[in-house]
Amino acid sequence: MRKSIGLFILLFIFTLNSQTKQSGTIVKITGSEITVRNENPQKPFQMGENLHLLTGDESIILRVTFPMQTSAKCKLISGSIKSLKIGSIVYSGEQQSKKDTVVKPLTKLQPVKIESIKLEDFNSFLGFSKGNSLENVEKILGPPFIKTSNLLMINVENRSILVWKDLTGENETKVVIEPKIINNLKIISSISVGSTTIKGKKKYYQDTSSSGTISFLLSKGIDDPKLNLFGTPASKIISIFGEPYKIEKESEYYIYSYASPKGTKINFRFYNHENLLHGIEVSFRD
Repeated sequence: MRKSIGLFILLFIFTLNSQTKQSGTIVKITGSEITVRNENPQKPFQMGENLHLLTGDESIILRVTFPMQTSAKCKLISGSIKSLKIGSIVYSGEQQSKKDTVVKPLTKLQPVKIESIKLEDFNSFLGFSKGNSLENVEKILGPPFIKTSNLLMINVENRSILVWKDLTGENETKVVIEPKIINNLKIISSISVGSTTIKGKKKYYQDTSSSGTISFLLSKGIDDPKLNLFGTPASKIISIFGEPYKIEKESEYYIYSYASPKGTKINFRFYNHENLLHGIEVSFRD
């Protein structure tokens, strides 16, 4: 009898481990936000990924809303938050509850003190980081090779660029992702986000949190604190991040260039006539 029980336990553990990609531990619960520490920092959790309690109870599911290298901020999409405890173990696996796969649209960015944002925070942008595949992007923003009302594929300077657009009003707003191919896998090379509008013959910064780019990203469940930088004066950007290592000037706009300690390149764009941040480009190129 004991031998049978032992075999059952071993079989259960083997089956559970075969479904588990990686595990984490709940370290903080603040309101509706749950922070999970990643037990394998070499493989960060991915944006939009579902995490389940290790008990295998499919009714308790967390979704990653802001992944970092060693942890991830999540929201509860199924079950009761009262059932979660500090120290509870969660895992990422193939099990999913079909009724919970739809991301509920967010309505506004979570406010943050922009002074607390650091250059190293840009090693992840919109929840995506270096090495992430386009397949992961598709899970969040939709399939990139199908023309829809908010998706267009174009070619500029012989570079394939994927453009997600929110065609609301006159906002010239977009999310641009440039892929590159490594070992036959398409991965993210750079991400650009614009938040602008056209008035007359000039372009201006436009708050798109209600209609436009940021609203589009919120509808996909993306709430990146760094999006709060849009509309910030150029002088404030310098006070937060220091002097840029390069400044490029064009007839209509200029660019402040920075780099994170890990080599991620960050470009901040400002129109000459207003000096407010209207565009952010993050490059993961080697």
